[in-house]
Amino acid sequence: PEIFSIFNLPLKLGNPETALSQPFNIVLTEDTAQKYFGDSNPVGKILRVYNLYDFIVTGVLQEIPDTFHLRINMLASFDSLKDQEKDRWESWDTFSNDYTYILLAANADPAQLEERFPALQQKYAGPDIAKDQKLHLQALKDIHFSKLNYDDAVTYEKSYLYAFSAVALFILILACINFVNLAVANSAGRAKEVGMRKVVGAGRTQLMMQFLTESFFLAFIASAGAVGLVYLVLPQFRVFFNRQVEFDLLSDPGLAVLLIGLFFFTGLFAGIYPAFLLSAKTPVNALRKKYIQGGRRLSFRMFFVVVQFSVSILLIIATLVVYQQLGFMKSKDLGFFREQLIVIPLQNSSLRGNPDPFKNAIKNDPAILGVTCASGTPGSGTSNARTYVLETPEGDKEVYVQTIYTDFNFVDTFGLKILDGRNFSQEFSTDLMENFILNETAARRMGWDSPVGKQIDGGNGLKGQVIGVVEDFHYDSMRSLIKPIALNVRPSQLRYMAVRIDPEKASDVLNLLENTWKSIVPQYPFEYFFMNEQFSRYYRFEKRIGELFFLFSLLAVLISCLGVFGLITYMAEQSTKEIGMRKVLGASTTGIVFLLSKRFIRWVVVANLIAWPLAWFAMHKWLEGFAYRVSINPIYFPIAGMITLAITLATLLRKSLKAAFTSPV
Repeated sequence: PEIFSIFNLPLKLGNPETALSQPFNIVLTEDTAQKYFGDSNPVGKILRVYNLYDFIVTGVLQEIPDTFHLRINMLASFDSLKDQEKDRWESWDTFSNDYTYILLAANADPAQLEERFPALQQKYAGPDIAKDQKLHLQALKDIHFSKLNYDDAVTYEKSYLYAFSAVALFILILACINFVNLAVANSAGRAKEVGMRKVVGAGRTQLMMQFLTESFFLAFIASAGAVGLVYLVLPQFRVFFNRQVEFDLLSDPGLAVLLIGLFFFTGLFAGIYPAFLLSAKTPVNALRKKYIQGGRRLSFRMFFVVVQFSVSILLIIATLVVYQQLGFMKSKDLGFFREQLIVIPLQNSSLRGNPDPFKNAIKNDPAILGVTCASGTPGSGTSNARTYVLETPEGDKEVYVQTIYTDFNFVDTFGLKILDGRNFSQEFSTDLMENFILNETAARRMGWDSPVGKQIDGGNGLKGQVIGVVEDFHYDSMRSLIKPIALNVRPSQLRYMAVRIDPEKASDVLNLLENTWKSIVPQYPFEYFFMNEQFSRYYRFEKRIGELFFLFSLLAVLISCLGVFGLITYMAEQSTKEIGMRKVLGASTTGIVFLLSKRFIRWVVVANLIAWPLAWFAMHKWLEGFAYRVSINPIYFPIAGMITLAITLATLLRKSLKAAFTSPV
């Protein structure tokens, strides 16, 4: 009931002080209320949950912001569980199923409160649980950018936010640099203007203000265009990240200040150097179109071209590595038949704990190659970890193991490979409830070379003998190491059904499953997922990262090409007389093109030498986030270099040929 005082969740209908004060009270979101009750007032009406429990609707929530920690459609009173799940009230060994929120006083120290938890557990939970379980506080505001497991909130690594922000800022800086290069390259076209203005009395300050005003005007037009583009692409952006991101300059002053700051930064950064350079010309030199020469200035601009290409090469390599890792995760053998499995959740139906009616109705169809049920399956996100006690000559040893409760067909249906011992069999009465099959990791963690025949005790009646060892298989994504797993046949705990099918008859099997479901449990909706699709969902974020890197790479290469174009324009304009003299003396078109291009080719090589170690280091650090990962393919480095060089030559060719074909006169 305290949720309304802990969180700011305003009710559109109902009283927050009493809305969840009684068992079987439920509060709905506006969308959920509309779904079940239409436009009528739902307060006081009955909503049946799981087709078992009648809840009284006591309130309707106002719209919940997308940034709220929990993703909810309904809030039901916790007291409703008192009779159905007593363990969640009486046992300190089961609270991992629930979230506990603590609202601290303004002057409270979380660390001091955390120090009192062990004594609290010793007093109420007992020494055994206090020894196995450690309680910690987690600041709610830090969860979104954390690696917190077993939480309903969507989390992201903050490093990605910093990386993408840095790339965006760098692209803006590169664009400003290109503007400077193009402005300087086109200074000849404005030389007479500068000279005439100075002759008729214009001061340097006036000229600088003129050029800065032009730069700010362009920045203003660009800012307006950027805002329009953001509104245009925002719907696709929301779909891409599956987040309801808002962009409202009127209601978000911080965003408005940021945009104004970017506008001033861009206008000043892009305009200050051309303003100084052009206003510094003397009237005579300006009217003669005499350039301000200087190797240092050219080298300065070449330096930024090198930086641009270094970034482009780094992003190209990053894109290739991300897609290499993504391909590895999608194609790696997970240790079971993921391509041929359909998983049907049972926990919200009367088949939970008793799936035999449905199982028996479908298992004889020739398109179905196997059927099994379990408390969790690979990709389901469901686990039951507990501490097992082993008897050793040195004394009792404790090992934390993830337990999967199954039926007798689990190993065969998933295609797990038995390395030692035997499979579960109905011919052995002790295989029901008592005996265990371990994976390789569990056997190693327990310290046994041959665990078959050994006794283990998981508490709460979960005690028996190890009868077999299976080859390791991936239960979760490849971001995490394979955990110790124990299989135990326990019909009362079955929550999922996995059906192995003939892949050529998938459509027929789905129709069979749905029709059979509707005939046996018509009061419950038929839900399912394909195992391979579920594992693909694990890597949606990596797929998005690859797509973003690809787009960033294209943008960075495009900007680099603009930088090269600006610089080659500047060099061609500066070298007009030199090119004319060379042609008079018999220089070929090829020779002139090479003359203008060789410096850029040299700098592209330098950019590769800079980008390669940076790319290797950055992607090596990124890959460390995966327990199972590829080795970076060295061929990606020369590929990125050749792509960049080819694009550079294509950019150079147009301007170089134009200069080479110009009449010497």
